[in-house]
Amino acid sequence: MKENKALSGELINVLREAGQNVPTNLLNFGTHVKKKESKLYGAHFKEISADAPKATKITFDSDNED
Repeated sequence: MKENKALSGELINVLREAGQNVPTNLLNFGTHVKKKESKLYGAHFKEISADAPKATKITFDSDNED
């Protein structure tokens, strides 16, 4: 049971996102989630969620100056 203690925070997050009740016994294990590491960037990157807005490009049209 103790070998799965590190996964309790992730399970709690999944249950909360799904709108499910989180058992109080599960909360006793802790809610800490270990930060994921990228193979290229290590722990110095920001994970972007799937529902994040798309990036927009800004262009400056200098030909139309008055």
